[in-house]
Amino acid sequence: MRRKGFTLIELLVVIAIIAILAAILFPVFAQARAAARSTMCSSNIRQLGLGLLMYLQDYDERFPPPYTENQPTNVTPPGGYFFFLTSIWTWQNFSMAYVKNEKIHECSEGYSERATRNGLKARAHGSYGASLHILRSPIDQAVTGRAPETVAALIAPADAYLLMDSGFYTTDCPRMQNAVVHSFYLPGAKQNNRPGRGQAYWQASTVGPASDIARDAVSGRHNGGIHVCFADGHVKKMQPDSVLWKPDSWNPTGGALPAGVAANPTCVAGPFQ
Repeated sequence: MRRKGFTLIELLVVIAIIAILAAILFPVFAQARAAARSTMCSSNIRQLGLGLLMYLQDYDERFPPPYTENQPTNVTPPGGYFFFLTSIWTWQNFSMAYVKNEKIHECSEGYSERATRNGLKARAHGSYGASLHILRSPIDQAVTGRAPETVAALIAPADAYLLMDSGFYTTDCPRMQNAVVHSFYLPGAKQNNRPGRGQAYWQASTVGPASDIARDAVSGRHNGGIHVCFADGHVKKMQPDSVLWKPDSWNPTGGALPAGVAANPTCVAGPFQ
């Protein structure tokens, strides 16, 4: 007996149904993957924040510096080099004893593992940044005499920015609001794409790859959000433009702004042009 096969019309109908299902489901799968990456990023920042809070317990309740200079270049710091100059160790190195996981310093939607500066590998870009308002820099200490802050100095730790998704490994209010090279920006903030900024501005930075920094600055991460770890250890996903214009959260001691900020050395509560 001769078996009856599919007709051409039936095959076309099946193919059309599959195509429709794919068009419906693929965006759902993409959203699910993006949600998973966002969850991973939130977990990373939470662990890094807890690592810094554990550091406090061993150092008289004082946060680590964001970096130290003139380190021996023949000694590899814990977790490897983050800055492009091997004589500089960063807060990531100082907290490594508490987090014990180099990979949590990578944002899955950033570009730190590919990042370069002046052609040299530079994982300090394209992942997470710690606040210079709390982790006072050596420049700040030399100019203002202020060492990294203690927990007791923070007026409201639950409202104080400690770590967040960032273009650079440190953050401060004036430069993030102004959005300046090399990579002082919050991913996806409107300030990064205002007149005088935009794709061409970021692609001209000494930080690369050019396509990565431009995408990160202008298009952002995590469906337009960033993750913020506050000084009490809790993490919240927020809109970058909501984070950007809160001076009290940036500067939780109410003291002097970080020294060494050349462009727009103020921290304001509303966008400027």
